[in-house]
Amino acid sequence: NDLSSNNTTGWNWSAPGATPETSGAQNPSFTFAAPGAYTITLEASNAAGTSMQSISVSVGDIPEASFAASIAPGQTTLSLTNNSQDAVSYAWDFGDGNSSTETEPAHTYAQDGTYTVQLIATNACGSDTSSQEVSVVTAPTAAFELDAASGCAPFAVQVNDLSSNNTTGWNWSAPGAMPEISNAQNPSFTFAAPGAY
Repeated sequence: NDLSSNNTTGWNWSAPGATPETSGAQNPSFTFAAPGAYTITLEASNAAGTSMQSISVSVGDIPEASFAASIAPGQTTLSLTNNSQDAVSYAWDFGDGNSSTETEPAHTYAQDGTYTVQLIATNACGSDTSSQEVSVVTAPTAAFELDAASGCAPFAVQVNDLSSNNTTGWNWSAPGAMPEISNAQNPSFTFAAPGAY
């Protein structure tokens, strides 16, 4: 916006890096496509001479949202590293109904599953979104029951697996029984001789 005084009759604008870079209009418009620091200069003139003024402008960039997410095997706590660029505020969505506005929050999931973690990074120029999937698989807790704990030889016992946390593998050991080992979820063992096992 030209504020020149004393009956100015000529305007010579210079804005390196803008479109356009020069203008002879009284009140031109310049567009800066890339972020950075720029200088706009006006040389105003009339019959008595010329005068010059420069003003610096700063052009910001839209932020870039980026993060790394990890969960240790058998654990439920999400670890986050925020790698976003040019952001001033953050909005996290952990995919389980919980959220945070901290820069690098920690979050613990209540249940096993696959969750989508989303980050929205924001500054005065706009916002950017990044998302990742994380899987939560907690370690199992071994538990089982027998259909009977005593009997007469040959004594057959049926095992009922009660292990929790989505157990996917079983390794049974029953020294002295037939069989002595099993990988079935609910095996049966037979003890041919009397004794404690």
